[in-house]
Amino acid sequence: MPVQLSFYQLMAEAVNMTSIMVMDITDRVHAEEALRKREGLFRFIATNSPDVIFSQDRDLRYNWILNPTSPLSQEQVIGKTDWDLFPPEEAARLTEFKQRILDSGISIREELLISTGGVPRWYDAIYQPIFDEAQQIIGVVCYARDITERILSEQKIRSLSSELTRAEQAERHRISQILHDDLQQRLFAIKMQLSMLKETTNADKASPDIQADL
Repeated sequence: MPVQLSFYQLMAEAVNMTSIMVMDITDRVHAEEALRKREGLFRFIATNSPDVIFSQDRDLRYNWILNPTSPLSQEQVIGKTDWDLFPPEEAARLTEFKQRILDSGISIREELLISTGGVPRWYDAIYQPIFDEAQQIIGVVCYARDITERILSEQKIRSLSSELTRAEQAERHRISQILHDDLQQRLFAIKMQLSMLKETTNADKASPDIQADL
């Protein structure tokens, strides 16, 4: 049985005694062991995940971070703010909506373009407030997934779609032009044939009169 011992010296007139208090802490030890197991499982899953997980205090300084994006390391991030790590315009945006979380206690999900080490990457980030035992907000926690490949693929698809649309429009115009020119040529040919046919018919009608005169 795990116990906690507390020793107190009791001194009075003609009395000198030591008091020993023994407290059974079995439940607390079991709870701490279960917590350590859960923390170990969480750390195992988190460190083997490609996603970035971190927390920040009310001053928006990083308390801890798992899987920081290269070239940053944990040592370079802990104790810093976004203003220390990112370009000013990105730091301003991050600080603005994180402050909203601290003020409102409402979670936020954002798709963000963040330049880590000068390399722009897209992230799907979920930010949530952290509460203490008194339900006071003491910081924010974030789970961020790198979606750069997806964003680039979507941009490529949109670009290809635009090119395809332009190609279709150009082909329609070309076909329309061909049909228009071909129709004009056919109409002209028909008109010439009709004119020649008319002249031939008129010549045939004039032939008997000429013979009669002879």
